Amino acid sequence: MEKRRTVGAELASARTNLDKSGATSFTLHLSDGKGRLAAALSKGSDGASKAVTQAVLGGGITVTLDPAGSRTLQQLGASQGTSSADVTAALKKVNFSLAVRDSRSALAELRLVGGVLYAHVDLDEITRVAKDGGATGVKDSITSATQDPTFGPLVKDVRAGQWITLDVTPYLKQLSDLAKSLGAQPTTPAPGSTIDTAKIGKDLLDAVKPYVKITDANDSSSDRVLDVRVQLRPAAKAALAVLKATKGIPGLAQLLTVDDAAVDKALSDGTVDGQIRLTDGHLTQLSLDLDSVRKAAATPSSTDLAGGKVVDDVDDRASPVTAPTDVSSFDLGALLKQFLSAGLGAGMPSAYSG
Repeated sequence: MEKRRTVGAELASARTNLDKSGATSFTLHLSDGKGRLAAALSKGSDGASKAVTQAVLGGGITVTLDPAGSRTLQQLGASQGTSSADVTAALKKVNFSLAVRDSRSALAELRLVGGVLYAHVDLDEITRVAKDGGATGVKDSITSATQDPTFGPLVKDVRAGQWITLDVTPYLKQLSDLAKSLGAQPTTPAPGSTIDTAKIGKDLLDAVKPYVKITDANDSSSDRVLDVRVQLRPAAKAALAVLKATKGIPGLAQLLTVDDAAVDKALSDGTVDGQIRLTDGHLTQLSLDLDSVRKAAATPSSTDLAGGKVVDDVDDRASPVTAPTDVSSFDLGALLKQFLSAGLGAGMPSAYSG
């Protein structure tokens, strides 16, 4: 009989398999083992209808990362420059998709393939969910939009199930310049600097490791289940210390003003619980117990969420992200050029090339 591997060996194997993987998907969804999430969502006069609750609990969000060419997922974490040229080059190295589903079908999907952005929206399903939620006039608004001289052709194509597309790489610098002209604060380091995301991740893991306890929840070697408990208050403080000591991380200015006293005020001295599932050395699922998150607040809400989980299903052998073929001929680039050159007050040109 094959000797059962230690927890450490299992996690190391899962990390290795994830690092060397190609296309990898992460699907976030909710699990409601005791029906208390459904009760919380539909509670009170402002609560969601039964149909909308079912649509939410039966849906999910799937993110797929697909390193272009022969690259691996690990190589995507290498240091990257932050100038517009660096970002353009980075967009060519990874294909990406984001799909949002309800219990019946995909509501919307974005794909980024070779620096070209594709978007698909199921207007019929969105209309159905909106109607179930009590919203009126959505269908009429969509019908009215088809009559718009500028956007009407686009709405008709979307309604017919076509994808809309835009090559974003030519506009990165212009968009950045426009944001600065409107008074937006820069969220990236100086051009030419790099961010070593792999090192940051390792530093964060090392910092919180003393406050994480992982134990076996079953005896299977091929389908391993590990219980995880995190002392959230000290772990949060340790993670903040790492982020404050790391220079040049974009978008964290507000977070880095949080001090230990604020953490003590916001969080109780308890644990947040979850599970890790591994199958034959591959990470297949992460889950987070929502009631433990509720109780981790310094002043927990009274809503019992026992049995409720946030689940992340992981597939490190996912299908590649490819460009769709049924693409609208509506030229979003023409509108974006007009917006960038003349601002919001300018008239819009005709953008339909069909």
